[in-house]
Amino acid sequence: MIIVDDDKKRPLPELPTEGYSSSSGPSTSAASTAGDSTVASSNWADPPPYTPSDPASSTIMSGTTTTTNSEAGYPDPEEPLVVPHDPTVDILSGDPIPYSSGPSVPPQEEIPDLPHQNRLRIHRAYQPISETLVIDPSLPSPPGTAQKNLELSSTSAPVLARVYVLDCRDLKGRVEMSAQSESGPVKLAVARMPRNAKLAVDVGTKSGPCELFLPLHFSGPLTIHTRTGPVSLGTSLRSRLRILEESSDVRKYWVGDCSDLAEDWRTFERGEWMGDEAEVRTLSGPARVLYWEGIGKVETFVTGLMKKLFG
Repeated sequence: MIIVDDDKKRPLPELPTEGYSSSSGPSTSAASTAGDSTVASSNWADPPPYTPSDPASSTIMSGTTTTTNSEAGYPDPEEPLVVPHDPTVDILSGDPIPYSSGPSVPPQEEIPDLPHQNRLRIHRAYQPISETLVIDPSLPSPPGTAQKNLELSSTSAPVLARVYVLDCRDLKGRVEMSAQSESGPVKLAVARMPRNAKLAVDVGTKSGPCELFLPLHFSGPLTIHTRTGPVSLGTSLRSRLRILEESSDVRKYWVGDCSDLAEDWRTFERGEWMGDEAEVRTLSGPARVLYWEGIGKVETFVTGLMKKLFG
C-alpha cells in the first residue's frame, strides 16, 4: 500500500463505540446507536432491580435436562441439617459412653434351693466329701450337735465344699466352720456371707493341697502353716493385705481394713479378737488363699479333681 500526501491529510475514521466499555469490555446496551460516538450517562438505561433467586429452586443444567438440588443429591437449605450423633465426640449430648474402670465386684449369687442347715457335722472315713451347703445361723440346734456352724472331716479322702450363709438379724457371735482331712486335698469356698456377720474359718490337711476362698468383705488375720509346700495368694487378695510375719513354716497376714492395725493385732494376740479370722494348715502340700470370684472357676477345678481321684 502506497501512502501519498493527500492520504496523510485525510481524517482518520472514528472507532465505533457501540458495544464497548472501558471497564467491562463488550456491552449489549440497547441505548447506544451505531452513529453516536458518546452517550451521556444520564441517558443510560436503569438496571433492573435486584431480585434474589430462590436457592431451593436453583437448577443445575446438564445438557437439556434440568435437575433440582434434592434430585441431584444436594441438601435442601430450607430443611434443618441433621448431623449423625457420635457419643464419642459430643460430650454434652447427655448420653456419654459408659465409664469402665476395670474389674468390678461380682453380683451376689443366688442361694441354691437346698435345705437349710446349722450346727452340722459330717465325718466320713475313707470316703470323700463333696457338698454344697446352705447355713442358717438362726436355726436352733439340739444338744450334742457340732459346736461350730459347720464341721467337715475325713480320714483319708478329699473334702470339698461350697457354703452359702444366710442373713441373720439377731446373730450372736461369729459364724464358725472348718474342713479337715487326715490325708487328701481340702477346698472350702465361702460363696456367700452376710456383711453384718463375722467369719471364723479353718481348713487343713496333713498331706495334700489346701485351698480356701474368702468372702470379698473379709477383714481380719490370716494365718498359713505349711512345712514343705508353697504358699500362693490370689491377685485381688494380695492387693488388700499386710504382711506381718514370714518364716519357714508360718505366714501371718492382715486382710482388709488396716486403719487400727496395731490395736487389732494386740487384741488378736491376746485371744480376744471377735472379728473375721482364717487359718490354713498343711504339713506336706501347697496352700492357697483367694477371694471367691464366682462359681465357674471353682466348679471347673472341683469337677476335674474329682474325676482324677475317683474316675
